[in-house]
Amino acid sequence: ERILEHVKFLNSLGTRMTGYPGIWKAAEYIYNEFKKYGLDAYYDNFSVVVPYDYGASLTLDTGETIKIYPLWPNIVSPPSTPGITGKLVYIGPGSLNKIKKTALKNTIALIDFNCKYDWVRVLGLGAKAVIFLEPKFTTRTETELKKVPMAVNLPRYYMKMEDATKLLKLLSERKEVTGTIRAKMVWEKRLSPNIVAVLPGETDEIIQIWAYFDSYSIVPSVAPGTDEASGIASLLEIARILSKEKPHRTIMFVALSGHFVALSGAREFVEKYFFGEKKEIGDKTVVILGLDFSTDVNTMALYAGVSFWAGKTFYSLATKDIDPFRKLSNLLFQNGNPVSAKSIPELDISDILNLQNIIGDESLLYHMMKTLKKIYFAGDGIGFDYRSGTFSNNIAMLPTLYIDTEAAAMAGKLAVSFSTSRTRRMHWNTPTETLDDFNLKNLLPQLELALCTTYLLANLDDLDKYGIRNLQATRFDPGRYVGYLTIKGTVVTYDTLEGRYIPVPNALVYVTSYRLNNYEIVTMTDKEGNFVIHGGRNSLEPVTGGPPHIFEAFKVNDTTGNVIYSEDYGVHGSTFYTFNVVFTGEEGRVTLCIFKSATIALFDLVDPESLESLIFDIKVLDSRSHAEPLQYGRADLLMSYILNRRNYRTSLGDPVGPWPVPVTAVFVPEKIPVELLIYAGPNLVGFLTNNTHGYTLNQGEILKLYVPYDVLRDVHSINNDRLRTLHKSYVYSGGLVAEKHHDEASRLLNESIKLISLGEYDTAYAKIVKAWTRELRAYVETRSLFYDTVFVAIFYSSILLLFVPIVESVFISARGLKKIITIASIAIIFTIIVYFIHPGYTLAANIFLILLGLSVIYLLGLTLLVIINETGEFTKEIRERFIGVHEIAKSKFDAFMLAFSFGIGYMKKRKIRAVLTAISIIITVFSLVLLSSAYSYTSVIPAPTEKTVVPIYQGLLVHALVDPSTHTIHTLSINLIDYLRYSFPDAIVSPRTYWRPSFAQDSLLRIKGVNGTATVIAIMGMSPYEENVTHIWSKAGIYGRWFVNGDTKVCIITKDIAKEGGFQLGDRIQLLGGMSYIVIGVIDGEVMYNIEDLNGEPLTPFDYNLLALNPNVPGFPRLKRSFIIIPFEDSLEIGASIINAAVIPKNMTSEQLEKTGIDISFTTGKDVYVGAKGAVRLYRRSQAITVQGWSNVIVPLAIAILVMLDTMLGNVYERTREFSILGTLGLSPMEVAALLFGESLVYAILGGFLGYLSAMIFLK
Repeated sequence: ERILEHVKFLNSLGTRMTGYPGIWKAAEYIYNEFKKYGLDAYYDNFSVVVPYDYGASLTLDTGETIKIYPLWPNIVSPPSTPGITGKLVYIGPGSLNKIKKTALKNTIALIDFNCKYDWVRVLGLGAKAVIFLEPKFTTRTETELKKVPMAVNLPRYYMKMEDATKLLKLLSERKEVTGTIRAKMVWEKRLSPNIVAVLPGETDEIIQIWAYFDSYSIVPSVAPGTDEASGIASLLEIARILSKEKPHRTIMFVALSGHFVALSGAREFVEKYFFGEKKEIGDKTVVILGLDFSTDVNTMALYAGVSFWAGKTFYSLATKDIDPFRKLSNLLFQNGNPVSAKSIPELDISDILNLQNIIGDESLLYHMMKTLKKIYFAGDGIGFDYRSGTFSNNIAMLPTLYIDTEAAAMAGKLAVSFSTSRTRRMHWNTPTETLDDFNLKNLLPQLELALCTTYLLANLDDLDKYGIRNLQATRFDPGRYVGYLTIKGTVVTYDTLEGRYIPVPNALVYVTSYRLNNYEIVTMTDKEGNFVIHGGRNSLEPVTGGPPHIFEAFKVNDTTGNVIYSEDYGVHGSTFYTFNVVFTGEEGRVTLCIFKSATIALFDLVDPESLESLIFDIKVLDSRSHAEPLQYGRADLLMSYILNRRNYRTSLGDPVGPWPVPVTAVFVPEKIPVELLIYAGPNLVGFLTNNTHGYTLNQGEILKLYVPYDVLRDVHSINNDRLRTLHKSYVYSGGLVAEKHHDEASRLLNESIKLISLGEYDTAYAKIVKAWTRELRAYVETRSLFYDTVFVAIFYSSILLLFVPIVESVFISARGLKKIITIASIAIIFTIIVYFIHPGYTLAANIFLILLGLSVIYLLGLTLLVIINETGEFTKEIRERFIGVHEIAKSKFDAFMLAFSFGIGYMKKRKIRAVLTAISIIITVFSLVLLSSAYSYTSVIPAPTEKTVVPIYQGLLVHALVDPSTHTIHTLSINLIDYLRYSFPDAIVSPRTYWRPSFAQDSLLRIKGVNGTATVIAIMGMSPYEENVTHIWSKAGIYGRWFVNGDTKVCIITKDIAKEGGFQLGDRIQLLGGMSYIVIGVIDGEVMYNIEDLNGEPLTPFDYNLLALNPNVPGFPRLKRSFIIIPFEDSLEIGASIINAAVIPKNMTSEQLEKTGIDISFTTGKDVYVGAKGAVRLYRRSQAITVQGWSNVIVPLAIAILVMLDTMLGNVYERTREFSILGTLGLSPMEVAALLFGESLVYAILGGFLGYLSAMIFLK
């Protein structure tokens, strides 16, 4: 009753958000309780930067005002607004296929809270703001999708269910309702309390016990934090019990706030009590024990932290001095001789032994179970395998760990926490948490063990005897891999008028690291632009270098919530390095430079050829000069951290990405027209130019662009202009590939514009994505064609420079000034001819500058040859002057000129042969240019399959790309599933997902039933339509039923799980914390294994356990047992990855299926298996090369080559006597060969130039 009383009071406050009034009411309650127990209690306040909610309202045109609540800022940008007015529209879950016929432009959208990221797209399509309607139940995963990892103000608010019901009723009664939103949320440095209570002991040694009492949710003012109060309620009860007698050691009870704000309360407490004004207390502290409880389950473990190999904790503690931690854990769990399942006759402790592995007969856990005749599911979480990223036993299985004591452990102290294990705490941090989410039965055993542990540590005479010693706090100790870093910095901006950097007060500094869980610190600069962060993460590990930091600085307009200053990566800001910063030492310093900026919000930015969120390099350019402006922001650095953290592969066989980033913020300078170039690696995926005019924004302004449409529009415009220009010059792409893609994209674009006007957003989205892919292909082909044409013109110009002197020498042979004038005249004449004939000359930006440059290069080359020749002659004279003449050497330059002269002379001597040979070459080149072509392009071609498969359904299987050699799976994105659904609205689309408990020791999840414990290796997500696709239930179902539409929190288990656990239909299985699933069916895993999909693989999930035990196993082994199937949407909530999707379009012939499969593969870049006509074909996108016209010219070309070869050989044989005479005169065989080569070169230049020119004239 006392614990429930604590929880009820704390829950009744509505919110205990750090810095809010509720946290002070909670602190007062805790302080009074401590005083009631006779403890010496006091407040120990600290400053913390939080977004403070000053209130928000929706005023209707009826005059009624409804209270709404702002959501947590997007990084630093809160949803403040002086006023947003618009028509109210209710759009349900907000998916595109659910909002048909709804005009979104300039509206305020009312949307169901459980809508995943679909709300972002609604804003991208024109809505001014969204108001989430309170659901009956939601999850932490869902709430995390209500903010975006970019500093952009997207107006988002929350409405209570009672108000939502009334408003929806009003909307149904009236044709139109308008409303005005006003909201104010401001980042402020506010005081927040820690409460300390002391129970004096007989010695001055101190045992500290910590628990946090704040709460958090995506709606800061609606954060009931019911289950989150478990720890502080337990702390109060422990304090009440222990306060009745004096302990051997002093016990300090510490109630912390700021837990959910980057452990700010704990970090400031460590700074003050271990390094600051109360250091004497910290020096006397032997052990710090934290309480991090949840009532989802009754299992818990003792933790210090987890290495960043698994990326699971705030600090990724990797202390080298682990022995004291292990000694403490052994005292509680493993001291003495291992016990057996029959060691306590009154209890069956086999389950806890299976989870804990080893329990010692001299451990606290054993004595508690033996004395109290109760089983405690608790164990060691200190033992951690740094190589595999898993715990040494199954009791400690934990997806993430977020404990206050890790701050003290990072400072070098012996600090650990009891944390509820084997749970994901899915109802935590939600605005819908109620007292029903609190399960006292699960809390009591955790509290009892924590109580006995505290009592034991406080009263055990000699802790040193057990290896538990007082560790000294340290700022930096690389030998122990610990240290408590202080980060100091300054935020400045460059004043162009004064030419110096000026400090920026009240700027917000955002610090994160992708290797650390929840390591996101926001602080604010003081009046001098300085900031200090206590408890940063040092780089201590010599091998890995420790987790790097990224710093971003901003300044936000308090009225609008918009960013008005952002990180400067231009000329002035690049001086300061703020990316991948690694600190080594007691103190780290950093300087951040920001600039006056506006924001361009890019919605639905994905790679159009895979529909995945990638690390895009977005280049900001001045649209007037197409060069980088002096000041600009970058989105790729922060995006790389976001995706690296979310797509971090913790174990072998884990799927890799993609995680959607629904909106990307790009910060641009004010009042300068800018354009954006978007790259994915080296490949350009699009650009935004506003039809070449650029985007000009004022400081703090936000421009929302829906990327698929806006990029498509700009790329389409550029392609239109380029193709029109090329076609005027009679230049077309090979096979008309670019023209075909552009024409198809034009058609799709026009159709999508019409569909958008009709409110058919889903079909329009599918057509826009497809058009974007086609237009981008057209852009690549057109750009390549454009450049190739210009490059040919440049090459032809270089040939022209060689052709002109040859023509002059062959036909005129003037001397002196007359020769120069003649060469110049010929060059001008042919240049004019080529200019009007060759399209490259008109397409080039400045062909005359190119010709001038080539002429300069040509003259410089000749000059260099002369200099080299003269240098050789000079060196020869010096040598002969000193050592005399011992050899006769000829100049190579002279030899070359002689060969060139002889070649031209021989051509003049035998004019008819020379003319016929030249004509032969001219005709050959003319034919090749006119009648043949070769080009490369992107195509979809059939690929070989590993084995012959008989299709079990007539349809398509879109599959993620896999690499069996490295066990890497590049999963499908939810955007791709949306594309399939919207492209084929009448088709059956059945996606499949896989999930594994990667945080378990051997990738196993154990669930307890009435008969025992069952093992789960994987969880699979499937849709209700799977039965229509593969008839899975008809073939493999044993009893129960398959999923139906609307099913949620239900599951189908394999028969072995049902047998091992004794599960029956209707039983609830606790799979994950806060998420229980009702058994609705039992399936035969072996029969399901024998159902082969179109790719020839079983339908069952991967055998993650085998992959973990044997990383060298070939391919991806599949399970025949020990897996559970849950609904597809539920699987996304737990973080499952989409592996493939079956698609069965309606009323399609086999030929249409083949065509559709090719189209999907071309658009998405994924492998597509097509099952039709009793066979399966695999289609894969790749590059292809096509050669045309060679069949027409290959025989004549071969004849021409042989004739010219015969002519040249005849030329050699009939000049044998002449070559002998030249040899007698001193020419070597190589120099004689050079004569023939020079003559051939003259023929090649003359024939090649005139042949190509003739072909161009003919084509013209």
